[in-house]
Amino acid sequence: IVSLSSSKPEKERDWIDEQVLFLNGKDVSERDLVDFVSKATDPKLKKGQLCEAYYFIAERRAQANDKVAATAFYKEVLGTKATQLSAYRGAQYALQAFGK
Repeated sequence: IVSLSSSKPEKERDWIDEQVLFLNGKDVSERDLVDFVSKATDPKLKKGQLCEAYYFIAERRAQANDKVAATAFYKEVLGTKATQLSAYRGAQYALQAFGK
C-alpha cells in the first residue's frame, strides 16, 4: 500500500494515502499531514481527520520519547471532541483522561 500511495501524484492523494505515507516516514511531514486536513470542506470530516492527524503525530512523538510533545498532541486530539473515533479513545487512554 505504501508503494501505491507514494506512486500517486500529490494532487491525487486522499486522506488514507497521506496517513500511510506519514506513518511510514515517506514524504509527508507533521505539517503536511495537518495542512492536508485544511483542504476538507465538510466540518465534521475536517474534525475527524484533524483528530486522527494529531493522534498519529502524538504516537510518532511518543515513539521518539518526546513525551512533552506527545502529550501536547494527545491534548489536541481531545480538543477535537471527535469522541466517535478510536484515535480519540486512544488519546484518552494515553493521557488517562477518561470522561473528558
